[in-house]
Amino acid sequence: MYGASDKLVSLRREDGTKFKIAESWPHSKAFDQRIARILAERLLPETIERFERGLPISFGLLLITKGGIRYGGILISWSDLEDVREKDGALMFKTKERWWKYRQIDAPLVTGLVKHAMRSRLVALLAARARQAYQAQEAD
Repeated sequence: MYGASDKLVSLRREDGTKFKIAESWPHSKAFDQRIARILAERLLPETIERFERGLPISFGLLLITKGGIRYGGILISWSDLEDVREKDGALMFKTKERWWKYRQIDAPLVTGLVKHAMRSRLVALLAARARQAYQAQEAD
């Protein structure tokens, strides 16, 4: 889902063709956000599955990979990412140094994917630490 302005939103179909919602069809920011949430509910499971297979997920200039989040020449690694939020249709990424803001209409889908990746990384880290503690206990 892409937004060129307040008067035009386009949805890209799976085959790559676009469906445009223009000013001739009344819509608003609330309408656009509702569409984004509906799309996120439908697309999130498939998007997570693709991410888990190691495929990079592209949202325009934003690329989410197993290595982190890339926007242009900036890479935010998963180890540097502390929080992600959606605020008024924008994505807010918090790193150790600062907040990054990225305007994205399909922010709910990106936010869901990033939160999944953060949770998965945390679970893997906790499992590794539990294994280390168990192995250390067994060695004693």
